[in-house]
Amino acid sequence: MRLFVSLMVGTILLAGSAIAAPEATVIVSPDAEGMMTLDQAVEIALKNSETVAINREGLVSAHAKVREVTASGLPTVTVAGQVLRQKEVSFSLPMGDTVQEVTISPKYSRVAQASVNQILDIFGLVRKAKQMASIGEQIQALNLARSRSEVIFQTRAAYYNVLRANGAVEVATAAVREAEEQLRLARAFVGEGASPKFDQTRAEVALADKQQSLISALNTLQLAGAAFNNALARPVDTPVTITPLDDAVSREVDIAGQTEKALESRPEILQAGLGVKAGRVNVGLQKLGNKPTVALTGAYSYNFTASGFSTEKGNWNTGIGVSWPLWDSGSTRAKVDGAKADARASELQVEQARRGVALEVRNAGLQVQTAADRYDVALKVLDQAEEALRLARARYQNGVSTQLEVIDAEAALTAAQFNLNNSRYDYLQARADFDRALMGRLSG
Repeated sequence: MRLFVSLMVGTILLAGSAIAAPEATVIVSPDAEGMMTLDQAVEIALKNSETVAINREGLVSAHAKVREVTASGLPTVTVAGQVLRQKEVSFSLPMGDTVQEVTISPKYSRVAQASVNQILDIFGLVRKAKQMASIGEQIQALNLARSRSEVIFQTRAAYYNVLRANGAVEVATAAVREAEEQLRLARAFVGEGASPKFDQTRAEVALADKQQSLISALNTLQLAGAAFNNALARPVDTPVTITPLDDAVSREVDIAGQTEKALESRPEILQAGLGVKAGRVNVGLQKLGNKPTVALTGAYSYNFTASGFSTEKGNWNTGIGVSWPLWDSGSTRAKVDGAKADARASELQVEQARRGVALEVRNAGLQVQTAADRYDVALKVLDQAEEALRLARARYQNGVSTQLEVIDAEAALTAAQFNLNNSRYDYLQARADFDRALMGRLSG
């Protein structure tokens, strides 16, 4: 189907009536240069999406958390220094014939210190905390994948809606032209005295009705263009210039095979599996709540203003520190019980997620087949409606039928064209739903 509809500021003149066109510009053309393809629209949407950007920053934050937990198991070095002004304390010490002035506390004291601390992860506390953080990073990566999938789906749906609305405008425009032609014939027959005045009036009413449908279709196209811009996260009044699609309609869908692939790749299932893994790690982590923590320490200090009976300025020490919470009033046991319950719940969520995905893929696949069948029927109905209108016009022009038969045939043809247009994009939307169920891939 090759379409071209350009809607710009201005009016459309039909049968002497001015129909205001939408303010936004929507151009659908297979030939004009600079037209946006579906793949390009998806690329723009992914680039502009705030949701994708938020999840991307969330992934950066999750990775930083992994680094933070990893660093907690590495040695830390602290350097400190201080300068104090204090009351000077001294006394006189007789030394033979002389008196030696001994300073106990100088007026100014300057001390520098460096210390090293290394946690000994004997029971694996840091290791398990790192596993938890790593699982959190993987879950956030899947959240990013899900957000990208959703943006792709929404962009495809918005793209199809523009094409659907564009097709409706084309059908409505063709219906107006058919009504204009019927009005021309009616006026000619009335002028020749071959038809009553009622035929002309009836044709004018039919034309006005078609014009109203065109106005509605134009407005729908304007709204679809604004929604498309919103899906691309750009100003809603941006001109829309896209190309139509030539995708073939096929009811061939491997529901069973694609279900297996979806069960292996869907983020919800992978996240549920990670939830089970995280639950088990968390149980072990909570059990360490009443285990001792051991750390090696070392320090070196230097006193620039050493005084008194000792002139040793440098001093160092090393040691090992142990902290053991012997009694926590059952807090650790409660945390372990809660972690075990969370782990069991995560295991149940895996099976629930698998059933949900299998159902979603099956429903989406059946919708593709149904939409393809409806499209085939719509094609046959359109052929029949075109032939019916041809026969009705021939009968009317030969004076063997009434104008009402022609108008009914025109209405049937317009309805068949609308149905074909809708069934085509119902099929494309069903395909998008099916791809979304498989992880939101673009067709092809």
